[in-house]
Amino acid sequence: MKSTKTILMAGILSLAIGSLANATTVVRFTGSTAFRANTQKAIVHTFDSLPLAAGLSDINGSGDSIFSGNIGGNPVIVKCHWTGSEAGVQAVAKPTVTVSFLPDSAVATATQITNGSTYAGFHTLTSGDLSTYPNVNESANVALADAWQASSAYYGVSKGYATLTGGNSYAGGVVGVVTFKWLASPNATITDITGKQAQVLYSSGYLPQSQFTGNTADDSKYIYAIGRDSGSGTRLTMVTEIGFGSLQNCVQYDPQTAANAEVSGTGVTIDHMAILSGTAGYASGGPLVKAIANTGPVDTVNGGNVTIVGYAGQTDADGAGQGIAAGAKELSYNGVLLGSMSVDANVQKIIEGKYTFWGYEHLYYNGLTGISKTVADNVAKQIREGSASAQAAPLDAPRPYLGEMKVSRSTDGAPCLQSGLIPDNSPY
Repeated sequence: MKSTKTILMAGILSLAIGSLANATTVVRFTGSTAFRANTQKAIVHTFDSLPLAAGLSDINGSGDSIFSGNIGGNPVIVKCHWTGSEAGVQAVAKPTVTVSFLPDSAVATATQITNGSTYAGFHTLTSGDLSTYPNVNESANVALADAWQASSAYYGVSKGYATLTGGNSYAGGVVGVVTFKWLASPNATITDITGKQAQVLYSSGYLPQSQFTGNTADDSKYIYAIGRDSGSGTRLTMVTEIGFGSLQNCVQYDPQTAANAEVSGTGVTIDHMAILSGTAGYASGGPLVKAIANTGPVDTVNGGNVTIVGYAGQTDADGAGQGIAAGAKELSYNGVLLGSMSVDANVQKIIEGKYTFWGYEHLYYNGLTGISKTVADNVAKQIREGSASAQAAPLDAPRPYLGEMKVSRSTDGAPCLQSGLIPDNSPY
């Protein structure tokens, strides 16, 4: 007969095991703002069923978000804070570099997503929610990045996943293709920018418009460069694409109001352009494309308005109520206008190698094990292939899909070469 003490100890041990079995795993995502919408959609589809979710805005634009549910039968909270690709890689490479996430307790604000296509039910956090659940600084586990490790200042520290739980191996953690656009302010008369023009523009910060048009009358009209900060993979992709080199500093300006505040919304009067330090710029693509949708400031020396030129991820550039939709002008790049990605002929420009302002999206982590690794791997699979959970959702990568690409590049800014998918029918 067992003693009361033995029975009591067995009960305590059983409770402890049960508690461990039901412990919630928390996985923290950071990195690319240009890819945040695709990643957050993939996170939703990775849960066994549609999760609880909340964030600063809708699922496409949210800079902070939190999701809760079961993945593989295990209770999981996934939190996101999008800092930019380089900042994300740094945070994963060096866990002492923390990121500002919503606290775990903010899951109390989350509501049930009721539709896996429209994401209805995603709760937009109120000012009261944010006051009750202020952000906390924590180490990140996973980073989405627009650039290869070879282009990063943190190369060799953080690593991409090697093998998915389904057994597929992807070099460099590549999960998709991320596309970028050049934009100009509504008052712009230029229509195109070449890589060499961009190289000179971002070396000096501004150029006479005549260097774009060839017209002497434009000698006294100026174009000013704006862009992202040095934590951005979008910026890294841009400098490698135009031939700068991955760690090259840019000369960029900041559109400001009369009160010297950075312009980050539409319908704003830009008073002047303030020169920035070599590493400074916009922290996210959303505020940048909203700023560039405003008419450039008055040229107090030559009259008229100066033109503002900048670059952004296609998702931000084409986003509802901002960027192109709010009045910014899309520029062709090296003579090729990308246009709307809802038009298949435009997507084909990337697939065939005609439009080259794009890079690969990578998913990186550093030493993950157990459930956390499963979550990260399944999000990667869901972005690239789909059907990562019982939801059997289609892949969440944007077009063009990796399997569609007829060209590839070995690193950021490298030439677009035949990827081997095209039959060699050359007679020579």
